[in-house]
Amino acid sequence: MTIGRTGEECQQSGIYDSNCHTKQLALSKGATFPPCRCRQAVIWTLVPASSGAARREILVECANDILGLAKAAASNG
Repeated sequence: MTIGRTGEECQQSGIYDSNCHTKQLALSKGATFPPCRCRQAVIWTLVPASSGAARREILVECANDILGLAKAAASNG
């Protein structure tokens, strides 16, 4: 099982769950594990994917969420 803690460098790209109340997060290798949205330090656990296709589907969903948030922030700024 691959885990990381807030502030550590991500060693494997993928989808991670936290032990707090943040939903899943997509991280790339080399990125820094963030705190939870409540600003608490958390432990992040890599979510196993049953296949490469399943993992790609999750990554696309997370990317779309991020793009939606960025567009909303840009329109409010």
